[in-house]
Amino acid sequence: MSPPATPPGRAGAAARQVLLLAGHTWKEAVRRRLILVGFLLTLAFVALYGFGAYFSFRNWDGGDFGAPAGAESIRALGAFQMLSFGLFISSFLSAALVVFLAAGMISGDAENGTLQTVVTRPIARAHILLGRFLGYATVFLVYLVVTAGSLVALTWALAGYAPPSPVRALVILAGEGLIVLAFVSLGSAVLPPVATGTLALMAYGLAFIGGVVKQIGLFLQNHTAQTIGDAVHFILPTDAFFRMALDALAPRSLGVFGNIGLGPFGAGSPLRLSTLAYGLAYLLACFAASAFFFARKDL
Repeated sequence: MSPPATPPGRAGAAARQVLLLAGHTWKEAVRRRLILVGFLLTLAFVALYGFGAYFSFRNWDGGDFGAPAGAESIRALGAFQMLSFGLFISSFLSAALVVFLAAGMISGDAENGTLQTVVTRPIARAHILLGRFLGYATVFLVYLVVTAGSLVALTWALAGYAPPSPVRALVILAGEGLIVLAFVSLGSAVLPPVATGTLALMAYGLAFIGGVVKQIGLFLQNHTAQTIGDAVHFILPTDAFFRMALDALAPRSLGVFGNIGLGPFGAGSPLRLSTLAYGLAYLLACFAASAFFFARKDL
């Protein structure tokens, strides 16, 4: 006996429902003024970064670094260090936006009664989760492109440094933020909003500390510290993605100063397919677990 045919238009109707929920997520973010506040604070941060880049490099003439090649190498290193610091702040602000927006995507909506009105309609809970996730993801991606893209453009225009692979860096940073969003969605399926936000921010900070410990281990040739850093990356791989993004922006050669990609947070990490694959698997696992707990959540 053949399986029953899928009703015509069912997939299209589900897709429309997901997109409607994503649009509702945008409207909710606008109504809560989070996008407006985030935009204003980001505008102030980008403006401050631009002033710093302008006054740092406007009178650059090479100083005491001798030959033009040496002066340009130091200029590139200084611009990259400024960009890497700005990129870290941008990455943190993007992650914080994700946390504050999405911490109540399940538990918060259940508490205020929003989910009760949605689940009574003929729509699967997995589609509700996907629609909310898609809405928050697009908000984050727009914010990231505007913020990080502005920093890269200002560094090129005011400091004269064009990073080797800015698009690759943005794509990797997008992956980092989506991992945070998936982690938040999992937390929101089992914890209240405040606990979810606290857990996500602490986990993000723990991942960064793990990256710093690994950098110290690499510098001191301490294998124990390196192992600890690697273990933390498995708990939450956000710092590993951040360092791959740094590598995409680092100067490929600094002439007489040798090949060095150091920034204020240590060296970047080369692009590794294994890290990308683990990040994708981590994201999908968090989303699947979110759907599992949401399907069994008593509303």
